[in-house]
Amino acid sequence: MGDAITAKLKKPMGFKGHPLFADDRSVNPDNDFSCTIKPDRSDPSELNYELKIVDFTRCGVLKRNGFVHVRIWFPQFPGVVMQSDQELIIMCKPPEPTVIQNKAAGFAGSL
Repeated sequence: MGDAITAKLKKPMGFKGHPLFADDRSVNPDNDFSCTIKPDRSDPSELNYELKIVDFTRCGVLKRNGFVHVRIWFPQFPGVVMQSDQELIIMCKPPEPTVIQNKAAGFAGSL
């Protein structure tokens, strides 16, 4: 399995817009395979979302200083940019890769 980011998000009370990827507005988080933010179907309040990113070259994901960052934008109203909109930055440090290596040295001859 490759690298992935998953998270549960909750939009602010009273906000009508659905969350978007702040740094890649061309991504439709409802139906993009690599970058999704979908409503949690089991949530009657309709405030909770499930985020899943499986391609770190898309969705505005940045890698800096060993950390992976992605910005999520919560618009107060759909399609309108307002000062009261909120932004969330998800920042995580992936575990270091584990390398299992087997080294063998041989010696033939006399000392």
